[in-house]
Amino acid sequence: MRQPYLLLWTQRLWSTSTAATAVLTKRPVFLRKPDRLSNSQEAETFVDYRRVRCVAGDGGNGMVSFFRGYRKPFGGPDGGDGGNGGHVLFKACSHIKDLSHLRSVEKADRGEFGGSKSCHGKSAEHLEIPVPIGTLFKNDGRIVYELPREGDVFLGARGGAGGHGNQFYVSNEVRKPIKFEVGGKGEEIVYDVEMRVIATAGLVGFRMPENLLFFEQYREPSRK
Repeated sequence: MRQPYLLLWTQRLWSTSTAATAVLTKRPVFLRKPDRLSNSQEAETFVDYRRVRCVAGDGGNGMVSFFRGYRKPFGGPDGGDGGNGGHVLFKACSHIKDLSHLRSVEKADRGEFGGSKSCHGKSAEHLEIPVPIGTLFKNDGRIVYELPREGDVFLGARGGAGGHGNQFYVSNEVRKPIKFEVGGKGEEIVYDVEMRVIATAGLVGFRMPENLLFFEQYREPSRK
């Protein structure tokens, strides 16, 4: 009479241990991080001040090269000049509303080096940054420039000039110069960029209850 009961108890114990082993050997479940909100769901912030370090591009170096052709292994100099570095420009645009897009460092590209066969290096493109109309640029606490109108441009940092190749130094005395010019260094200037915010109206010197009373009296005719 006890054998069926013992067999049933053994089967139940085996199934319980198997389930526990399955639970213990199961791969751990990691909590998933919440997805980042989309741009439309993110809280919009109004930025009216930035400190920006403008770094213009360096000029490209000149090239030392000599022409080599058929039956003329040692020809004249043909080293090209380097390209100019890019400027950092700020342009006033009406569709820009604040300074949130400005980075702490705005850097332009440098010019390419000169090449052989009188090939000059390519000049870098200027870095043009749109800013709101009425933007102020300060350096050491003083106003350097202001953009009051649409399309106004401010040269924040000037790019370096490209260096000359050895072809530039040919003269009657020196027919095969072996010197070149290093490209100029681009400017690096720090500006405090601010927006000139113009208020339509303002109250100065009134306490809070008097402010509320004034606004109520001002709004009363418009309601009628």
